[in-house]
Amino acid sequence: MYQDALATFASGQSAVSSDGVITPGAYSYDKGAALNDLGVGEPLFVVFTITEVLVGGTTITFSIVDDDNAALSSPAVLAEFTAALATFAEGYQFALALPQGSTQRYLGVGIKPVGANCTDGNFSAFLTHDVPKNINYPAGSTIV
Repeated sequence: MYQDALATFASGQSAVSSDGVITPGAYSYDKGAALNDLGVGEPLFVVFTITEVLVGGTTITFSIVDDDNAALSSPAVLAEFTAALATFAEGYQFALALPQGSTQRYLGVGIKPVGANCTDGNFSAFLTHDVPKNINYPAGSTIV
């Protein structure tokens, strides 16, 4: 899996956020123009990794967003993944496909807790061509 520093949306970023509100990642990706749709052509993915266990909220939604400003202050959601808080253990990793249809200049990610504020935890997210597929086997397993 290839990770480009210039296509990193969050790196060990605090997940502290308010109930029901999308909090953007630390960095946005400038596509250069509003209609440069990165979802067209070769598939791209945003890979999210939980780097410190999340605390708070009953469910958490991670999103790929776009906006007309680099601060992602009024983001439009392009794709999202929602799961129960317990899903997001430290080291948990998942990918969202970047869909076609991004119409705004800046691309980024967001986190939104539902049910209560997210009071602790960290995550990282980056854009890549490759989707990680790690299989962890129990100690002593025989692979044939």
